[in-house]
Amino acid sequence: MAIRIVEGIGAAAYITASFAIIANEFPNKVSTMFGTLETFNGLGLMLGPLIGGALYFALGFGFPFYVLGGFLLIASLVAVFLLPKQIEDDLPITMSYWTFITAPTVFICLLCIAMGSMSMGFLQPTLQPHLEKNFQLNTFVIGLVFFCTSAFYALSAPFWGWLGDKYGHSLELMIIGCLFTSFAFLFVGPSPILPFETKLWLVIVAQIALGIGTSAQMVAPFKFCLHNVIEQGFPNNFETYGLLSGMYSTCFSFGAFIGPTVAGSLVAVVGFPMGTSLFCIINLLMAFVVFLYMCSYKRTRHADTVKYQPLSSEEYSVSYGAIKKNSF
Repeated sequence: MAIRIVEGIGAAAYITASFAIIANEFPNKVSTMFGTLETFNGLGLMLGPLIGGALYFALGFGFPFYVLGGFLLIASLVAVFLLPKQIEDDLPITMSYWTFITAPTVFICLLCIAMGSMSMGFLQPTLQPHLEKNFQLNTFVIGLVFFCTSAFYALSAPFWGWLGDKYGHSLELMIIGCLFTSFAFLFVGPSPILPFETKLWLVIVAQIALGIGTSAQMVAPFKFCLHNVIEQGFPNNFETYGLLSGMYSTCFSFGAFIGPTVAGSLVAVVGFPMGTSLFCIINLLMAFVVFLYMCSYKRTRHADTVKYQPLSSEEYSVSYGAIKKNSF
């Protein structure tokens, strides 16, 4: 237990630092680089169980940990010499952390991140028994089904990041991600409202949709949230990047903890098809909440633009003429 706690602290530290460094080093391509970072996260999810299992069967229980620990030590030395020095200014964060967390933009973005992580975690303890019961699959084939989610998460994350940097529309991308995830949960069961039984190809399609949807839910909020907290008065420096990265990691870990925990109890009570249907509804509600916020956000931005828009030369002449006339 103590080793797992130390491992969690270390993982939180380097993941949070890597997000902050990305935001600091690539300010004009935050989403693209963040998506690339998530690609390697997906690769780790794909290759970790495969390599770990192979090392375990070949050389015993301890060997995967020795290999991973050795690679982490090498990576830490490489980081010391290759990572650029982070220059921090002297402008501290004067606003409270409570102000940061309760800001509507931050709350919506962090909620979307937690929902994506929770959705990925939901199927970890529940999909394998469902596949064994309905299709009598062996462990290798079940691993390939899970592989689909991680693979398409890794492949689609840079695409969402590129879209966010090139076109913006981060809120729309968050909604699309929630809809993809809802589709996945609707068909992976499938839901009792659908007029057909479960099929293996349908489960695979749902796993692909889950990977694509959760990658959008993870990648799209970061840049949008960062730009908005800076607009709200937080300094545009490494301290703010670190604060947001830490909150991102917290919400991701919270979702990864809640998802499997809730999934096991929920499926035990209502069954797998009904449990996935409920998560489909939750993701649809998340999409609706983001949509309402998007409407409010765009209306507010439009009002501010109109309020502070400079007068054209013709409008200025008319206004100035009226002022001159009234002044005599």
